[in-house]
Amino acid sequence: MGWRIAAIKAAVSGRPEGMARFFASRWTSPPDRNSQEFLETYGKSPRLSPVTKISTDLSNVSGKLFRVKANGDRDEITDHPFLDFMARPNPLPYMTRSAFWKLHETYLMIKGEGQAVIERDAAGYPAELWPIPPHWVADIPRLDFPYYTIRSRDGLQRLVPVADMFIVRQLNPLDPYGRGLGDAEPVADEIETDEYMAKWAKKFFFNDATPPVLMSAPGITKDEYDRFTAAWNDRHRGVGNSHKMGIIPRDVTVNKLVDSQREMDFTESRKDLRDAVNAHFGVPPEILGIVENSNRATATQAKIIYAENVLTPRLLARQDAINAQLLPFWGEDLLWEYDDIVPEDTEFRLQMSNAGLSGSAMLVDEWREQNGFDPLPNGAGQVLFVPYASLPTRPEELTESARISAGETETPASAVSEAAPPGTAPETPAGPQAEETEQLAVAKDIALNGAQVTSLVQIARSVSLGELDRESAIEIITAAFPFDRTKAEQIIGDGAAPEQEPLPGIKGNSRRRMQLARRERAQLLAVQERAARQSLQRFFDGQTAEVVAAMRRGHKDSREDFQQRIQSGLGLTFDIEAARRLAKEALEQLIDWNAQDEALAAVLNPVWEEAFQAGARSMEEAFGIKALQAPRLTDYLRQYGLERVKGINATTRDKLASSLADGLEAGESTAQLVKRVQEHMPKVQAERAASIALSEAHTSLQAGSFEQMKYGGVRTKTWVDAGDSDVRDSHRNIYPKTIPIHERFSNGLLYPGEPGADPSEVCNCRCDLLPGDFEEATG
Repeated sequence: MGWRIAAIKAAVSGRPEGMARFFASRWTSPPDRNSQEFLETYGKSPRLSPVTKISTDLSNVSGKLFRVKANGDRDEITDHPFLDFMARPNPLPYMTRSAFWKLHETYLMIKGEGQAVIERDAAGYPAELWPIPPHWVADIPRLDFPYYTIRSRDGLQRLVPVADMFIVRQLNPLDPYGRGLGDAEPVADEIETDEYMAKWAKKFFFNDATPPVLMSAPGITKDEYDRFTAAWNDRHRGVGNSHKMGIIPRDVTVNKLVDSQREMDFTESRKDLRDAVNAHFGVPPEILGIVENSNRATATQAKIIYAENVLTPRLLARQDAINAQLLPFWGEDLLWEYDDIVPEDTEFRLQMSNAGLSGSAMLVDEWREQNGFDPLPNGAGQVLFVPYASLPTRPEELTESARISAGETETPASAVSEAAPPGTAPETPAGPQAEETEQLAVAKDIALNGAQVTSLVQIARSVSLGELDRESAIEIITAAFPFDRTKAEQIIGDGAAPEQEPLPGIKGNSRRRMQLARRERAQLLAVQERAARQSLQRFFDGQTAEVVAAMRRGHKDSREDFQQRIQSGLGLTFDIEAARRLAKEALEQLIDWNAQDEALAAVLNPVWEEAFQAGARSMEEAFGIKALQAPRLTDYLRQYGLERVKGINATTRDKLASSLADGLEAGESTAQLVKRVQEHMPKVQAERAASIALSEAHTSLQAGSFEQMKYGGVRTKTWVDAGDSDVRDSHRNIYPKTIPIHERFSNGLLYPGEPGADPSEVCNCRCDLLPGDFEEATG
């Protein structure tokens, strides 16, 4: 029956040949003396919870049986005695399939040996599996003795032939031909240490008659002792008397006998031991319910890492043992395979499919199929999204779309809509419901989700009710959805829109060109903001690391301990404002903040320069504005930038001081304050990096645009807001006002993001400045 049966026969005979005979043991191999103790510890120590988690998760994995043909093809078998055997490996009512495999995996992880006696039916096929604890296996096969020696809990002994023992063994590198080595054994010291700490805490709370302090008073009489004890208890015992100052009216020596749990740092020590043991087993903290530093993304990735790196290798080891030791008795051409248990990375799949869709690598219907949606009806999903503007485009439409994007004559709506049969007038339903149906039909030509379609319907209703003018609705749709102007007009409907005066200086088809310029400049700002955010994030990470390192250096010298320096100035009562002030003063002495200002300026200087030049180039490329003198980032702009740098670092100190004051109020030690900084500040700084990057990139981009317009002879300028609900009122009310180039707008700014302006006018601003005399600028 092939090599597997031949190997089993050689082992059964007890007379192996070649190297197998050379390495066969000549001596007995009893279990380690600590085998039983280790299994007892499993039932007591929470540090072995990873063993329980892993064995439970592997206890009920389903699989499939295949018959392998000579050419390698496989056919699944759904009805076979082996499947019945795997579904019920033991006749005891409580020894179900999941219970058996959980027990088997537990033995394997703790002592490196998962063993079970094979009970056969009358025809010699495996019918039952009986799990054997590792310490019950008194001896394993050796030369000329092909048996396992098993002793039960009642002292009974039985010799089991090699062929009748199913075993999965984790080989011990020290002796791969002897007993196994469990995953839990290398962390035995950590497990025992945690157990002793728990017992110490139990004795502490149970009260083992060890007083915390011992006072000695030479010459004291029993009456004096009784009076002192009664007075002391009267003054200090009870909740109302806690933490009162104590005064002893004579010379007394006080000897401390026991350290408190806080002084011994029990909580952190046990957490460190827990994390060390979990890391040894490879189990991510989220899998065991430890979510102190987790979010949805890390939790999702933890499941994938756990299944792929921890569960799957162990499951494959069991699969190999089944195929080598159990399945050959039913036929050499059979193969057992467990199902794949690694969860799909849906986020990665969505990213890949979105990239394929936006990059014209797949059709809309292909994207929908990958993400579990049905194809669009009537072949509407057989379109590609071209990268520019992400419009659904058929091959015959590509040339026309490119021509429209270049600013040439707009294609009428009829050119891009489906043609009606000859001699047939298009059906136009009546009533509001019919209008909504038409809008939905147009919107669904592109694969939008339900929320997006609802938003489009609401915009169209607002136009029909007069709550929103038609032109603003078109701008909102073209900015927020993958539609061009023609599609936006179709969605809103064919109702007559009120005539509006064109923007000053904007004539004819130049409006299309301005829309393209605004979109390109918005993308340009996004690129500059992303680069600035990455640079700022690296700076903030380095700054936090430097603060943490300085706090740790002080912790080693009690005279420079960060927490004690603040506590010494607080007095007997805690004042949160005083704590913030003292924490800020301590932070100012902790590191060289002038050097931090210089470092941040060095990080932002390239950002300012690149964004400034990008803004100037944009004016030339989009509008043809050529400056007689090339604008440059002036000392005036740099000076305001340096002032903003100092403000950024000052805000960092304020946020650090506030966080540390909260920690002091909670009674945290210096080590805990350090951990607070490590955990709290990266989240805060990530949000600040995004906000600061946007403001700095926007300010420099707009400054470069303004200087290019000024040196290029542009006479007027127009303020254009971002067009959403986040725009400030003082910015929204300006558009579409056009004023002379050197005048200030009604909000007091020369241009959006002007350096030196009030922060309430420039922080997170996304407005844009465009030339007012647009026709002259573009020739």
